[in-house]
Amino acid sequence: MNFDTLIKNGRVVTENGIENVHLGLKDGRIEALLDSVTMDVTADEVIDAAGQLVIPGAIDIHFHVRAPA
Repeated sequence: MNFDTLIKNGRVVTENGIENVHLGLKDGRIEALLDSVTMDVTADEVIDAAGQLVIPGAIDIHFHVRAPA
């Protein structure tokens, strides 16, 4: 499998709770939840999220837009 981005080693919030899975992203979308990363998984960018909580789809609704100022 080839992904644009692989987010590995994070604790991912899913509909089933918090799971230790890896996320494979392609074209800005989640393509796969992987239990383990095998040798046949490649990615243009790899993000090691060890010790981090990964919350796919979360949107920060508090932001400041100053354009046009």
